[in-house]
Amino acid sequence: MKFNHEKTFNLSVCTVLPCLFSQVASGGEPTTSFSIPEEIAKKFNYEKRNNENNSVIAPEFPGGINEFRKEFANNFDTSALEKIKGQVSTIVYFSIETDGTISQILAQGDNADFNQEAEKTVRSLKKSWVPAKKDDVPVRYIFQLPIKMQFE
Repeated sequence: MKFNHEKTFNLSVCTVLPCLFSQVASGGEPTTSFSIPEEIAKKFNYEKRNNENNSVIAPEFPGGINEFRKEFANNFDTSALEKIKGQVSTIVYFSIETDGTISQILAQGDNADFNQEAEKTVRSLKKSWVPAKKDDVPVRYIFQLPIKMQFE
């Protein structure tokens, strides 16, 4: 079953934080400017570096970030999570590539089923983003998407 706002589930797709690592499309050095855990940087094959992304323009989802949140919520399937009680949360990290596609999706939270569904939901969103740019050159960009759901 897809997420239904009328049920006793409360899904909060928190503000998407522009926690990023970017890499110049031409194979330049990876850069970072926001706080992403070191283990995430390693899994995404980025080196942690500071103060180099001041000129990065964030990627944009067609229709804006609120449209992304809406599509995420509408595609989130709660059927595998029926046994969960209380609040669960995860942070989904995903890379927006230089062509606007999503790759390298990783969710980290306390509930493996919730993490898996969050990853699956991000993977299901097929619209291409307008990629991030640095000095007018498309760059890879890692989004951090905090998600909370309350089950009653």
